Amino acid sequence: MKKLIILVLLISSVNSFAQITAPNGIFTGCKPASFTLIGPAGYNRYEWSNGATTRQIEYIMDGASGAILDTATVGLTCYDANNVAYVQQPVVVRSIKEPELLQCFNGKYNYTLNDSIKSDLVLNYGNDVPQYVFTFIQTDAKGRGSNPISRYVSNTRWCKLSNVAPMLKTGKFYYVTVHARINNVNYCKGNYSIIGIGINMNGNGHGGHGDSDGNGDSDDHGNDMVGSSNPIEIRTYPNPSYKDCRIIVDSDDKSPMDISIYNISGQLIYRQQFESLPVSEEVSNYLNNPGTYKMVITQNGKVKTSSIERL
Repeated sequence: MKKLIILVLLISSVNSFAQITAPNGIFTGCKPASFTLIGPAGYNRYEWSNGATTRQIEYIMDGASGAILDTATVGLTCYDANNVAYVQQPVVVRSIKEPELLQCFNGKYNYTLNDSIKSDLVLNYGNDVPQYVFTFIQTDAKGRGSNPISRYVSNTRWCKLSNVAPMLKTGKFYYVTVHARINNVNYCKGNYSIIGIGINMNGNGHGGHGDSDGNGDSDDHGNDMVGSSNPIEIRTYPNPSYKDCRIIVDSDDKSPMDISIYNISGQLIYRQQFESLPVSEEVSNYLNNPGTYKMVITQNGKVKTSSIERL
């Protein structure tokens, strides 16, 4: 009898320190992502934070919340035969969006090697700071077996074309993709853009038309210089919104930023100053009625406005 009691206590002690696991220890994936999460064995009942009650679950992150970097904390409580609860250490799963080149900084079809292009934003999580891997493939070589590839790895979202290696060739067009690299792990790339490298020595290109979404059409931005657009970038997810609504704002200028939202009557309903960027803020609680809301962002003397449609 004493041996049996000791054995039961030993099993209980081991299980109480068991944790949530995943095949190959993978808790981060490309958006949308599905994760297999497994609770420790030996319990009679499982209660996950998402309401599931099986030992193994599929946790899906489809990006419905709209954040560029989705994160979720998943908890689990296990119960033994005596209905004693064992709370497991929660895990954080992440779903990283495939970044693309920004249209506002990628509005030219013909560049020079003095120009730079800029990537979409991938938000930091904790101390995990993403790198941006830019890949260039000549359009006249893709699918022909040779596929000369040039790359540049950036820590700042910017890629100066003269830094790409092997060096890009003038008079050539390139398919350009960008993907996130976090902790030396590469994630999925977004849709490609097409750029051409011209021989314009003043560095302002030809002001042509670029295909920045990879669907074969033209995105006309006139004679915009790379980087000449307002450096404040605003994204609202979803927009129009019915329930949840998140704003993500970033800027090349890292000085404090003031964000205000006005309702359809022009009344100030939200105002907040942010000392660090990027900003990721859920604002749905302030959008109480259907209509068009105006968002005003002020930073270091610059002002940019945007609209939020509430259904």
